[in-house]
Order: sequence, then structure tokens, then C-alpha cells
Amino acid sequence: MRTSIVTLLALAACAASAGAQQEKGALGIATARRGGVTIVCRHAITDAANEDEMTLRYDDPSTQRRLSAEGERQATAIGEAFRKLQIPVTDVIASPMQRARLTGELAFGTVRLDSTWHTRGTNYGGRKLELRTEMLGRRVERGARVIISHIGTIYSVLPSVGGQLEEGDCVVIRPDGGTRFEVIEVVPWRAWLRAAGEAR
Repeated sequence: MRTSIVTLLALAACAASAGAQQEKGALGIATARRGGVTIVCRHAITDAANEDEMTLRYDDPSTQRRLSAEGERQATAIGEAFRKLQIPVTDVIASPMQRARLTGELAFGTVRLDSTWHTRGTNYGGRKLELRTEMLGRRVERGARVIISHIGTIYSVLPSVGGQLEEGDCVVIRPDGGTRFEVIEVVPWRAWLRAAGEAR
């Protein structure tokens, strides 16, 4: 039986109140609240179905692995946490895959689809990688830019965070212009929710 999101958060809150060490993600959240950042997130929790590259179509969610009911609740909760934390999201970009698009819509409302953030097969390099790097370096003039993508695609442009992203987790980045950017911190999805619960 899968543990519910509410149960996971209750356990995490108990650990925090028992004097656990500083929360992972605290620096990333504090930086995000100030704006001027890009926040790259892995889509929310999905069902167990596999995808077939031969039949996969962007315009047909039935050919794709999709968000589970738990993932839909998770995405909604993440969006509520961002609002409580007053993170000024001004632009949301998502892979055209249903699980990324719906994560963005449930969390933030309107999304802009960009196939740069989805990789078919295992070819993560080439022009798409260049475009991803350029987008991460592009300065955010106001607020925060959110990008919702997939694990392999994210790792291709952010290799330093490899092995750290569960579904729903994010990476906070400070763009420095051109193709330069600084990785601030990986923020687990549960950390956004906990921080929002503590926010005043």
C-alpha cells in the first residue's frame, strides 16, 4: 500500500520538530522567494505504465505515462506552497508530455509548451541541449521562471544533480547570462510544503 502524501508530511514534521538538522532545500527556497531565478522541476508522481517510443504522440495522452491521482494532488499542493511562500512565478514552461504539462497547469495555471524540455529516446545532446543551456543562462528580469521536464533531460543539462530528483523535486538556479548559471540547491517537493506550513 502506498504511503499518502499527508502521512509522509506528518512524519517529516515530526522529525523536524524533534530537532533534525537544517532542512535540505532551505537555501533554494530562500533564494527562490527573492526572485530572479529559474526553478527546474521534475514532473509530479506518475502511474506505473511504460511508454513505447514507436507509438508515443504528444497530442494523445493515452500513448504516454501519465500523472497518477497522487501526482495530481502533489502538483496542486506544490503550487499552493509556492503561493504561500510568495514565490513570484511569472513564466511556466513545460515539456509537451501530459505529465509535465498537467503538473504545470495544476500547480501554476497557464503553461507554455516547449519540446526542448522533452527528449525522445536517449539522445540528450545536440541542438536541444544547447537550447536548454541557453535557457538556464537567460536572466529572469522579474519573478521566477519554472521549467517542468523529465529526469534524463534535466540531468543532461544539470549533471551535478544526477541521482537526486524524485518526481516533483526541483532545482533552483541563478542565471548569470549567456550560457552561464549557478545551481543553488535541489529542493525536495516535501520541503516546499513544509516551508509553506511554517511561513508567516
